[in-house]
Amino acid sequence: MEHYPLLQLETNAFGLLGISFEVYSPPEFFEEWYNEVGNLELKHTKWHILDEMEQLVKKDLKEYLDTHYPNLPPDRRKRVLDYIFRKTKGHYEMTLEALGSSVEELAWIEDKGTEKDVEGE
Repeated sequence: MEHYPLLQLETNAFGLLGISFEVYSPPEFFEEWYNEVGNLELKHTKWHILDEMEQLVKKDLKEYLDTHYPNLPPDRRKRVLDYIFRKTKGHYEMTLEALGSSVEELAWIEDKGTEKDVEGE
């Protein structure tokens, strides 16, 4: 059987694959993962789970908006970024919740509008 690598790297180089996911209980997930998979000795593969994100910096959210909403005008993208950070102060779970709102809708908030107007209160 022939072997066709998916990715050919230079000598002394390595590839990195990140997979993002949400779990209900991170401590329990980590313990179960570590017991089942964490001790596997694999020749060319290493596993590592990053700690749960607690606080985002504005750069993280900007990169997300740049990637997922490339057609949003820069001034509107900044408006969404500022609004979400003002509302969540970078708290990860609150930011995810805020992103559940329509980013496009948030982008067209009038400058004179208030957060109360946006949230429909």
